[in-house]
Amino acid sequence: MRKIRRQLEQHISDLVLSKWLDGYGNVRVKLVSDPHLTGATDAMHYKVIAQLTLVLKYHQQDARLEKAGYQVLKRLSERFARKHLIRPLFGNEVDSAVFLVPYLTAASLHEIISGEMASRRWIVEELYADFLQELNKSWERTLSSNRPNLRAIYLGRIVGCATALATKWGLKDIERTQFILNDKKIGQFRDIRNAVENRLTGIEDGVKYSCTTHGDEHAKNILVKKQDVGIQRDSWVLIDCVKASDNSDWMFSIAKMLHWWEVYFGIEESKDKKPLPTFGDYSVDTKKNSIRVWYEAESFRNTIPAICQELSKSIHRLCENVGSTLFKEEPDVQQERLLIAVFSILFGSLSRHLDADNKFALPVLLGESLLRLAQLTER
Repeated sequence: MRKIRRQLEQHISDLVLSKWLDGYGNVRVKLVSDPHLTGATDAMHYKVIAQLTLVLKYHQQDARLEKAGYQVLKRLSERFARKHLIRPLFGNEVDSAVFLVPYLTAASLHEIISGEMASRRWIVEELYADFLQELNKSWERTLSSNRPNLRAIYLGRIVGCATALATKWGLKDIERTQFILNDKKIGQFRDIRNAVENRLTGIEDGVKYSCTTHGDEHAKNILVKKQDVGIQRDSWVLIDCVKASDNSDWMFSIAKMLHWWEVYFGIEESKDKKPLPTFGDYSVDTKKNSIRVWYEAESFRNTIPAICQELSKSIHRLCENVGSTLFKEEPDVQQERLLIAVFSILFGSLSRHLDADNKFALPVLLGESLLRLAQLTER
């Protein structure tokens, strides 16, 4: 009887873990005899006591977007959804502000690299190669002649961030706010916005296709079950589907991945250090209506490990390949679009770093975004 009970406990535990939690949690089950459950039968009756340990994310808007994004990505293929996505925890509206995240039993790609949990070869040549291959396949499956709305995607981020900066820093005329990087005038915000808008106008005709994208494919949204780290190349899932959409821009996804390996990895690694490292400074002058930035680019970039450069190169190779063969874009159009996309992502991230705990990142994000803007305008 004891053996049967243990088998039943394990069976129920496995069912809850696999059918409800997709393997991302811990379950302990105990079966208890209860004389009140005995009926006119020779079957055994047990009361089931289950203890679950899992991680939930609570967000009023994101849970609804997560469910919608999951449905968008599920249409890529049943196989992709089953293997690389996490189902919404609730199939109905029991709680539309809660969803499951797999942090208890999985590690993010960022953690795997930061903690040196696997070899460089497995990370670059197996795990990330498989991830990029699946992205490529998903873009092929959903290729559409509906062109993406580039102005909404990129200008919307830039203007939205500038508005947030003006509100936080008391800048009454953000349009005429002067940006200065290492004592060099970059231009007023309206010049920056107009430069991006003019570039988008010039390349719009060269952008022929859209596709379905996840839209936030950075290293902390790629997770691997801990027991599979360094072993299974395809044992990854892509979480936070809130930005998934059809008829989107593949270049935005490329830029999302690049901004992590080229910039954000270093910010994430630095933010928990005591004392916080400094890679520059900034000042806001409301009287002169200016934002002045001092940024030590070389000092910051030296903090990013070599493996990030390898991963960045693999993304650039994918970009060149799909840009020409799948999306039929000229090399000049691709290069211009990539600079715009990375600039908009870095600049758009500023609004998330305006509170006291995150301000150390502002010189980096301002500096890196303005350097890419300079590359764009000097082309």
